[in-house]
Amino acid sequence: MTLENDSWSEYFDSLNGCAERLKAAVTLARVPLSPARARRQDAHVARGGLLETIRFDSGRDEIEIAICQNGSSGASIRYFVPAPRSVTIEDSSLSKVIAVTDAEGVRTLISIASLDGELGQCKLAAAQPAH
Repeated sequence: MTLENDSWSEYFDSLNGCAERLKAAVTLARVPLSPARARRQDAHVARGGLLETIRFDSGRDEIEIAICQNGSSGASIRYFVPAPRSVTIEDSSLSKVIAVTDAEGVRTLISIASLDGELGQCKLAAAQPAH
């Protein structure tokens, strides 16, 4: 389901409400929009950790993801997705993948799973599909 951009902040805030129980990982992958891009296709997969925060800053036009690497007292790694243009959610009862595509066609995949096995226990905002 693709989210309307005016619902991004509310949706991410609902994830932050149960972030202490969520593990996350970030994968960056280029989407081949042209033959030249297809030849340069690359991906970077982050080590997973506890989700510290995920938020959309409309003033800066970016999504920030912070993942704590070594438990709650470990150092955080922050990822920034500049100029996001679409956010798509793929849900299951055990995990979800948030796919963000930026203005240059770079896709950032944010994989989220519950530490206690069920995402259903988190009170997530209802995703508003794009029309």
